[in-house]
Amino acid sequence: MKIKKYREYLYGIFSTLAFAFLTSYYTLNSSPQYLTLPKHDSSMFQYFGMAMDQGRVIYRDIFDHKGPFLFFINYIAEIIGNNGLFIVEFLFLFLFLFFVYKTSLLKLNVFLSILLSGAISLFLPVLLEGGNLSEEYALLPISIALYLFSKYYIHGLKYWEITIIGITFALTLFLRVNMISVWAGFILIILIEYLIKKDFKRIYIDGSFFVLGALIIIVSTIIYLVINNALGDAIYQNITYNFTYTDSFSLPFRELFSELFLNPVLVSFFVIYSIYIYESEVSFFDFGLHLSTIISLLSVIISRREYLHYLTVLIPLGAIYLIEIFYRSSILEDKKINNVIKSVLATGVLLSPIALYNYNYVYHTSNLTDPINQNKVETVKKIIENTDKDDLIYSHRLSGLFYIESNRLANTKYFNLPAGNIDENNKIKEEFWYDMRNKKPRLIVTRSDFEVQKAGEFHNQFREFVLGEYRLLYHNNAYRIYIED
Repeated sequence: MKIKKYREYLYGIFSTLAFAFLTSYYTLNSSPQYLTLPKHDSSMFQYFGMAMDQGRVIYRDIFDHKGPFLFFINYIAEIIGNNGLFIVEFLFLFLFLFFVYKTSLLKLNVFLSILLSGAISLFLPVLLEGGNLSEEYALLPISIALYLFSKYYIHGLKYWEITIIGITFALTLFLRVNMISVWAGFILIILIEYLIKKDFKRIYIDGSFFVLGALIIIVSTIIYLVINNALGDAIYQNITYNFTYTDSFSLPFRELFSELFLNPVLVSFFVIYSIYIYESEVSFFDFGLHLSTIISLLSVIISRREYLHYLTVLIPLGAIYLIEIFYRSSILEDKKINNVIKSVLATGVLLSPIALYNYNYVYHTSNLTDPINQNKVETVKKIIENTDKDDLIYSHRLSGLFYIESNRLANTKYFNLPAGNIDENNKIKEEFWYDMRNKKPRLIVTRSDFEVQKAGEFHNQFREFVLGEYRLLYHNNAYRIYIED
């Protein structure tokens, strides 16, 4: 029995390692084979890692409204050094696919579990959008939680496993608040189940261990923030400012539907979900899955943004649906083998267009002949040539790219001014101008239309500041560099 278990784990490790490596190597911007520059959001998170490595503290010295776990991940990648980000992303994807495999083994054989984890990897390339986003890292804690919720309904859970569910909940919460749908769905259903059974003791004991797990992460993070005098900034950026950000940008529902819900990946998800509903049973486990899916979809709709990576949270749920479809096909008494074969073939037919779509997307977005990329490279060279490593610079609303590529820190915590109307935010304006006047940057990088761009009062004041105290050093079709007089 132990030898069989050992073999199952070996098969799972080697197969998911292969799937994760192929996905990482051909999909992620951090892949050693690509020379592509980091995308907008990823570059900002990488800047956090670089700045933390040089002694700056999240939220206090660097502004962003994402959760702290994302920044710690990029800090670890920075510490690792060359290809550190690729190594970290690869490990997260490997562990995610391995837990998909482990969840499959609860009901399926090794062959089907390997097939299914490989099928799930086909959903990743497009939805990762180059990688190093909150949703990518959330795949792991979500998959661990789904494995444990699935195991709960088959074998039950030990107390330490319930604690792990709490830990994964807190880690996901500190990545992005709107990705906790799996915990919300299953915990609510489990609570209803206990209430129906009047098992109040289980509610208290299981709830205590779940809260214990969550508090391990939450309290540790709060202690770190308090020690570094960053708790107030963290609360403002993650809570107060997030409400402003959420209300700032939204797509009309018609446009959101065409951009996201007609995407081949999501269409495939709905097809799989429909098959699952057709074969589903009336059970608390099914209710938990349905509720988790509904909450996940609602969080995407409420955000009203067309970002494909928002859909990534659906991938672990899609894995559970495929597991259940395969399992329910395999336990039919008549034509057992034929039904499994049909499920395998149907999955292949369904997902092959997704594979082609994914890798076609990756090929085109990884094309290095883009002239904008060349302009970025030339701009980075000019920054390095005209500054020392200890010089501070400022890149005006151009993400974290020029900082990380030139290995220069920003003069202000607002290294990339947040989206929204700065004219309406006195706190950000005051702190930004204090840094600009008291820690003047050696260089300022802007877009090429900076001098003629029509914007609000804040932009006009900043333009007057730059043109009055700096001179133009370099420009190309995309960017301008101003140097201090």
